[in-house]
Amino acid sequence: MEQKEDNMQGVSLVQGGLIYAIILKIQGRMPMKNSLRNKAIIMALLTWIPLAVLSTIRYYYAGKVDGIPFFKDISMYTRFLFVVPLFILLEGSIDKIYVQYLQTTSILIKSECKEKFRSLVSLFGRLSNSFLPEIFILVSIYTVVLFRWENLHVFESGRGYLVSESSEQLTLAGWYFILFSFPVYQLLVFRWIWRVLIWLFSVLRFSRFKFNIEPMHADQMGGLAYLNLFPFYLSQVLAAFSSIYASMLAIRIMFEGDLLQNNVYDILVYVLTLSLLLYVPLLAYLPILLRLKNRGVHLFGRLISKHNNDYLEKWIYNNDGKEPILGAMDNSSLNDINGSYLSIANMKLVPIDIRLFLLSAGLILIPFLPLVFTIYSPAELFEILLQTLFGT
Repeated sequence: MEQKEDNMQGVSLVQGGLIYAIILKIQGRMPMKNSLRNKAIIMALLTWIPLAVLSTIRYYYAGKVDGIPFFKDISMYTRFLFVVPLFILLEGSIDKIYVQYLQTTSILIKSECKEKFRSLVSLFGRLSNSFLPEIFILVSIYTVVLFRWENLHVFESGRGYLVSESSEQLTLAGWYFILFSFPVYQLLVFRWIWRVLIWLFSVLRFSRFKFNIEPMHADQMGGLAYLNLFPFYLSQVLAAFSSIYASMLAIRIMFEGDLLQNNVYDILVYVLTLSLLLYVPLLAYLPILLRLKNRGVHLFGRLISKHNNDYLEKWIYNNDGKEPILGAMDNSSLNDINGSYLSIANMKLVPIDIRLFLLSAGLILIPFLPLVFTIYSPAELFEILLQTLFGT
């Protein structure tokens, strides 16, 4: 079996692109020890603090503004103080898992596929490092925000700190929002979507390779269970998207009279859909597992049949009692070879780890849980918990 691992030095899913280069420029000569943390703090401060200052100045001079006040706007906190830094902080852990995913794949594929594998890894690197996708989306974002800003969801609730309701003109905070904060946020969103698409492309292309895998592997997937780890880590990114959706629901509940009960079905469909989007691509490996199990059943089935027939011939049909069966090694051999076949019989054809799938769904669901407090107080929830656990 091929065991040599390709050198993945310099391979990265996240270290590249326009916004990465911009952040490096902004970071300047700050210490590299906490590089990701520094980038996250810088981007959070640059997107949120000027909005807070300009909104405060408007409140000071104009008095009470219409619509949602800035410091009660949960969606702004979520976007710029949670999602923006989280998107940056997740780069380190997810990049490590991506490299491990490539390394394990390089070990398992057959030698005749190595050259194509290396070419694909190089292509993924170029796609990740390219400025063009981010420049295209940035141009698209500015085209929308400059010419159709009034159609953005954030303006639907009449946020008076962004736009004057009397004149329908953008305030200074509004201009900062559409010129800097919102484009940065959208660019980070697109950046992760682009990298998820690169991973998806890799799954589809790698599934065409020939793999050095065997049906008796303990993971019951022929050694392909590692494919589930990257989707699981990506669920953290999708949990950030969920927090945005949850904050929008919170605004509707707080200021527009909506109810959580009216959105439970939509939330469940949303969580299930995102979870499936992460794991369904792994079905591309189903034909590989099907062929592997078919081969294992036939090869080991014939081997076990021959072994068991020999055992019957020796100990049942032709045993004259001269050789005691008690303590004979043949008994252990019979047990071992039949036990090895069980791993083949129990081998999964669907390369999806249900436990990781459920954990991913749970992570994506977590941001919606605080909305329960719009229905129940903490004391009421505690009482319900006691009743559930102890029947009191």
